[in-house]
Amino acid sequence: MIKAVVIGGDERAERLTSLLEKEGNRVYTLGLRPEEEACPIGEADIVLFPYPFSAPKGLVPNPRGLSINPLQILAQAKAGTYVLMGDDLYQELSAVEWMQKGLCLSAYGQDETFLEANAQISAEGAICYAMKQVPYTIAGSRDLVVGYGRFGRALARKLHALGGLVTVAARSERARQQARDDGMEAIPLEDLPAAARQTQIFLNTVAARVMMEEGLKAFSRDALLLELASAPYGFDREAAQALGLAVVLLPGIPARYAPQSAAQALYDAIVHLTGGETP
Repeated sequence: MIKAVVIGGDERAERLTSLLEKEGNRVYTLGLRPEEEACPIGEADIVLFPYPFSAPKGLVPNPRGLSINPLQILAQAKAGTYVLMGDDLYQELSAVEWMQKGLCLSAYGQDETFLEANAQISAEGAICYAMKQVPYTIAGSRDLVVGYGRFGRALARKLHALGGLVTVAARSERARQQARDDGMEAIPLEDLPAAARQTQIFLNTVAARVMMEEGLKAFSRDALLLELASAPYGFDREAAQALGLAVVLLPGIPARYAPQSAAQALYDAIVHLTGGETP
């Protein structure tokens, strides 16, 4: 049995807590449940921060609205404690400083199996949302996916498997060729305005401005634009809405769409990253 502390998070963190408890571990939470015991950070074998981690002033996001500073949590942890977190928090912290203290810091994003599972959940969730918003089937729909990284590829391949007429816009020729090999059309980013004219569902996975005003004006007023990337986002949402376009921002898809599967992906990553320390 291990002692674990789950810090903040959303519904997937709550379900992760249940998974850990079912395996016979002693699990404490901070900022997650209405009633919580005193949280013994200094006795924990594993401390788990949310995935992803993004909040104003560097505080841990949590449903109870507590002001939880991750640095204060780390300061209480004992040497040898495994500390897992989202990539953005991992990059913000001085890993060397805390490793010198004897903490074992890891980011969920260092686990390839987790990244792939998370991408698949996100892709399925985004498509499920789109299907509920449009009055037609994905089969035969004209879909434009921007980006062909792990998430973009999962998204495009699922749309293609459902019969969507998928075009992928990617910066590199290598990514475009991969999309063609997967059975889809592929274009460079500069051709987005022309492709937008025929698009019914636009799905952006690139966290950079790739669709400018010219491209937004090319969309039919019936087009659905899904923003699936993080800030600064792939297009100006206010400009798109001013043009009468249907724009939807979908953050945290795994937790919103399939929290149990998202929690299982996190649990599997914990097992891998701690070398099997969890049962």
